Amino acid sequence: MPDQITSEDLFARAAELNGSFKSAVADVQGQVWTEEWQVADYGDMPTDCGADDTFRFSMSRHLPAVSGEGWRFPADPAVMRDELAQWMEANGYRDVTGLSYTGDVDTLTLTARNVDAGIAEITVQYHPGEVQDGIDVSAKSVCADGDVDDLAEVIFPGIYEDAFLEWTYPETERPDDTPIFGFTEDGQPR
Repeated sequence: MPDQITSEDLFARAAELNGSFKSAVADVQGQVWTEEWQVADYGDMPTDCGADDTFRFSMSRHLPAVSGEGWRFPADPAVMRDELAQWMEANGYRDVTGLSYTGDVDTLTLTARNVDAGIAEITVQYHPGEVQDGIDVSAKSVCADGDVDDLAEVIFPGIYEDAFLEWTYPETERPDDTPIFGFTEDGQPR
């Protein structure tokens, strides 16, 4: 990465990747469930990608959006997984793989990637339960050039200072909600 990159350029590069990544994950979520999802990992914090001066994002969402008894799959989970796999294959995803487990594990899993949309890896897990069912979607973005610490400081101003602001993310989101990316110096979502 050139030494001359400005914080504005780094933020713009990261915002473009993050927007593409979150949009693609939301498209997958929308194929599964169009209502509220619980936000587990919002997807704004850059992490080291394993090579010098590279970063990536990760995010995860869960169903039900509000924990409680009684939420059930809207259809048979094996059918849901197979339909999502077909949709993924028709929409540019590669290495679409469904996994089932034997024994006491009832979880069904689907993994794939879509580097053109910024997704290095996405995993969808269907968890049947006695009291309630659950679905998890987790994803990692492709890697991009940029220093993780410099980028974190731009996304979260004051993160490395003693008294930084508290940043508040939504507890739930719908796939069609407009996601935020970082915060301003006064703690407002961007």
